[in-house]
Amino acid sequence: MLEYATALKFGTTSVMLSLIEEGAAPDGWSLRDPVLDLKQISRDPNWHWLVTLENGKKVSAIELQDAFLTEAERHLRGKDADTDWTLSEWRNTLEALSNDPYHLVGKIDWVSKRWLLETFMEAEKKGWNDPWMASLDLEYHNLNPARSLSLGLEEEEKAARRTTPNAIDLAMDSPPRNTRASARGELIRSLVGKGVPYVINWSAFYIEGKQLFSMDDPFNTYTAEAKNYLKI
Repeated sequence: MLEYATALKFGTTSVMLSLIEEGAAPDGWSLRDPVLDLKQISRDPNWHWLVTLENGKKVSAIELQDAFLTEAERHLRGKDADTDWTLSEWRNTLEALSNDPYHLVGKIDWVSKRWLLETFMEAEKKGWNDPWMASLDLEYHNLNPARSLSLGLEEEEKAARRTTPNAIDLAMDSPPRNTRASARGELIRSLVGKGVPYVINWSAFYIEGKQLFSMDDPFNTYTAEAKNYLKI
């Protein structure tokens, strides 16, 4: 729900893929059962966050992430502004998780939701088993701005933003101009309201009665090709 968490998730995923592509990912950190570890981490009220490596050794999830982050800082620092932001915020997040997770209220969802629930319990003298808690748990994720607890954090300026309302409005109608999404957008915009049957997916576009228009390269805009395709 929170923009910071989403940005960090995509950023760290990109960093990890870059490490793998460059052959710089540290060895010896494979998990014996990643799915089980993920479940145990999410259900650990004491915040120990232990995982089990393939060799049977137990380490904290923060220690594991730190190993990958250290290599990423060594190999990827200075690559571009987005990577540098990710590396810095990843480091700040791990330090906050190690010292006081509540420093991440407004940034990381589970911390923010826990803080909201605990604040409510203290104010209303409720316990974790109270039915209200289950209701509030769901309301945190409500997409309706009038009911969403997470969006309420934004309204109170307690949530870190990575976008602006104007940028969101622009993105809804204007796809990225440096990827094939640009061509997809132009194709759809040209056909909306004309009643022409078409099929579209990530890498191809098909208009009934025409040949398939392929867009295999995600970093090619295909703008000129799309205009010619519409003239066929």
